[in-house]
Amino acid sequence: MRPPVNRTHRAPWVLFVLALILLVALGLRLHGVNWDDGHLFHPDERDIYMRAGCMYDVLTETRGSSRCGYLQQYPETVAGIPSPSVFFDAERSPLNPHWFPLGSILIYVMVIGRSIVELFTDISALDMRYVGRPLSALADVGSVFLLFLVGRRMYGQGVGLLAAGLAALAVIHVQNSHFYRPETFSVLLTLASFWAMLRMVERRRLRDSALLGLFVGMALAPKVNILP
Repeated sequence: MRPPVNRTHRAPWVLFVLALILLVALGLRLHGVNWDDGHLFHPDERDIYMRAGCMYDVLTETRGSSRCGYLQQYPETVAGIPSPSVFFDAERSPLNPHWFPLGSILIYVMVIGRSIVELFTDISALDMRYVGRPLSALADVGSVFLLFLVGRRMYGQGVGLLAAGLAALAVIHVQNSHFYRPETFSVLLTLASFWAMLRMVERRRLRDSALLGLFVGMALAPKVNILP
């Protein structure tokens, strides 16, 4: 691998082109956010919303939450905000989703998001797609920006812009941004790990090593199988 290229000078046209690329990327990823008209054809995405909805109902002690979906199989779950003893008890904690094909962080983010939205208006579990999908889109736009940073640091501004432009128009990236699934978040945090790795190699500072460790750990949260 070539040594990182230091580019301290940023020409105004570079910033303009980068901003244009990011705007195009954002537009493509937010267009048709309700593409399935609420039918939620992707089973994993639907499961995330439903389990997050159940967790929210149990934490807020909503009427009938004990009959909510998968929680019928776990009657020992304690409703309400858990005490420390309940929090660390996997059998009783309401924060245990009992579902691990994907990272649980996706469920927790939806629970937090719904808690914020409910301060202003009522929203159903499945309508949280209006929160989850834009978050996925923003994560992928962040990946486009990080591709520019990594490309610029390694090979110069032109390569950085080319990489960002190709990613902005990549069909698979646009498609994944229309689902609330781990892929967009994993890619974002993996690219952040590469960026931190380059900083660590260049500067050899403890804080850069710590930043790299943080990003690698966060990248594993949405989807642990990125590790291999």
